[in-house]
Formats: sequence, structure tokens, C-alpha cells
Amino acid sequence: MEQEKRSDILLVGIGGGGGNALGRMVDAGRLSDRVDALAMNTDMSPLMLHKSRGVKILQLGERLCLGRGSWADPKLGQGAMQESKEQVCAAVRGYNMVILIACLGGGTGTGGTSVLAGWLREMGIPHKVVAQSPFHFEGSKRAEQAREALEQLRQAGECVREVAEAEIREMARAMGIEKFTLVNCLDVADQVIAQQVEEILAKMGAAGRPEKESVHTGQ
Repeated sequence: MEQEKRSDILLVGIGGGGGNALGRMVDAGRLSDRVDALAMNTDMSPLMLHKSRGVKILQLGERLCLGRGSWADPKLGQGAMQESKEQVCAAVRGYNMVILIACLGGGTGTGGTSVLAGWLREMGIPHKVVAQSPFHFEGSKRAEQAREALEQLRQAGECVREVAEAEIREMARAMGIEKFTLVNCLDVADQVIAQQVEEILAKMGAAGRPEKESVHTGQ
């Protein structure tokens, strides 16, 4: 998928959670003209919603997942990203900086993010990852899948900003939210992700090139 460039920075939401966070930033007008937005997913339903709001979209694993998602299976997410390598690399090529957003623990974001980060590294494209870990109530399986994905990214030397539950709860308290429900915890999580992205963008030079940055653990 070749896309018209209007900036030097690309923000990519991978999977359902990453795409939701990206969509909220777009809807709230939190992205300037310096940034292009692209949603990647194995599930076509959310992609069509992104398309309706003007976000670029890319379907992953058309043959493997049939547009129905990756069923919270990281191996399917990994395979879907690999199936779509040609389109994905065409979509990210030419940018001075790519920021990946993913909510880990499920399938597409968990399995596909490290694959895309590896390609960016091979292509010599500077990039950073903003990754949300699962909430404790999402269960041990998702937590373990997220831990494995984070470890893969960090072992590969990626700069990962982890958005952890403690950080989300801290922001919720600062916002005066007393009852931490499923709906508002997801909303606050997207706010924290947006804040992390904005901090990265604030450190970008005038030419859209990244400054050196240490790894942020979210702890």
C-alpha cells in the first residue's frame, strides 16, 4: 500500500487496541500536520471505521485471517504481518520517523509489532514503540503473551515506552476518577498512550528527526 506523504512522521496503530488509541487521537485533533496516521489490523470491521474518519488503513493477513481478526493468537498476528510484508514496507518507506502503538496481550498487536519493528530496523528507519500492557483483570494468559512480546522488543534493542496499569491508574486519580470501570480505564489508557506519543513528537527536531532517548519502562 503506497501512500501519499504529507509529513515526515508516521503514527501506526497495530491491532484493535493500537488502532483505537490512534483513532481517539485523530478524533480529538491531537495530531498535527507533521504526522500521518495509519491503522493496521487483521479485522476489517474496525478498519472500515478508521477509513470513515480519514485514517489510512492496511489489512494484514488477508489470506490467513480472512478479515476476521487473529482471535487473540500472537502466532496468527505474526503470520498476518509477515504475509503482508510487501504492503507494510511500502506503507512505512520514506518516513524519517515511525511510531508504533500497540496494546499487548492479544493477537495482532502482540504478534505483529516486533515483526514490523524488525523491518523498520532493517530499512534503517528510526522508530519507537508505545506499548500498553494488559490490565490485571484481563487474565494471566494475556499478561504472559504481553510479557513475551515486550521481551522480544527489548532484546532486539527497540526503544519501548510501556504503558502499565499503575501509570493508567495514577492518571485516573489525577483526573478525579474515583470509580475505575472497564469503560473509563480504556479511555484513560488511551489518554496515557496519547501523552507518550506527544512526548516523543515534542522531542523531534524541526526536520522531523528523532533525538536520542533512553528506554521508558512504564514503572
